[in-house]
Parts: sequence; structure tokens; C-alpha cells
Amino acid sequence: ATRRAFELDELTGAARSDEPLRLALRGRAEGRLSYSLRIDGGTLRLLQDGAEPWPFTLDIKASGARLHAGGELDTGRGEARFHVDADADDLARAGRLLGAKLPQAGAAAVSGNVVARADAVALTKLQGVLGESEFSGQLALALGGARQRLSGALSVAALDLRPWLDIWVPQLVGPSGSSA
Repeated sequence: ATRRAFELDELTGAARSDEPLRLALRGRAEGRLSYSLRIDGGTLRLLQDGAEPWPFTLDIKASGARLHAGGELDTGRGEARFHVDADADDLARAGRLLGAKLPQAGAAAVSGNVVARADAVALTKLQGVLGESEFSGQLALALGGARQRLSGALSVAALDLRPWLDIWVPQLVGPSGSSA
């Protein structure tokens, strides 16, 4: 039920069947936050045929946040394989842009390799910083079956949960102060 307003100031691109895809757009989100998005990929014919993986890069920049992903979409195998690198000067502000409530944790950065399929997402060579916390490892999210399942191994060099308490505690304790 959440709505977001995006203003488009500029759109450029090329998408012929035998030439690489190029798409760039620039504008403002919620009337004030500037953003830019760029997608470069293989030919549309290659994507449509599905005989070989389709290479792509995606770059998004928005008011103190950045995301870069590059890899390939393999429609024959039904999966995408890519490296992702993202950072934000202010995690809470980046969360508002996405419509998510994230803690006042300061700067955040994450990078790793992703394999995404309809029934699972695997993150390997995961490295990140969230405020004062640092982590590395791998995670796997299984989406099929009766219940979703998250598994993996993380090594945490420093762990600061204080920024998350403002989000978690109100959800665990009801309005009257009793446990939910």
C-alpha cells in the first residue's frame, strides 16, 4: 500500500535487437532526492534467444547511496549471477528512500557475489560494514518449501546492536509495555 513518486528529468537509451542495450535515466524521488540509473547489457536478441548468458551492469546513485551490480542473466538456467557493491552515507536515509525503516547506524557498505533463482538466493564472499559493526561470510535464503529458510556463516569482527534496538524493542514490547 506504499506509494513512491519519481520524477523523470532525462531518459536516454538504445535498444536495437543486434546492438548492446544502453539505458540511462535521471530524476528526483519524492520531489527532492536526486537519483540516476544506468543499465548496460548485451543485445536484446541474446536475451530473447537465451542460448547464452546475457551480460549486464546496473548502476544506481541516489542522495548519498550507491549500488553497482554486474554479471549475467542466464535464462536457460533460470538464474542471475552477479557481483554487487553498495554503500550509503546514512543507512536510515537510504531506508526511507526504499520505504524501509532502518536504524540510525551511520554509514553502511556491503559487497559480495549473488546467485539468484526463483527458489533461492545465495550470497558468497559477503563483506560489510554497518555503522560500528563489520562482518564477512556467506548466506543462503531458500524460498521454496513450506517455510523460507536462511542459513550460512558470518564472521563478525565488531557487533554493535544499539542502532537496531530502537526498531526491535518497540516491536517486541506492546504499547502498554507488555511483551508482544
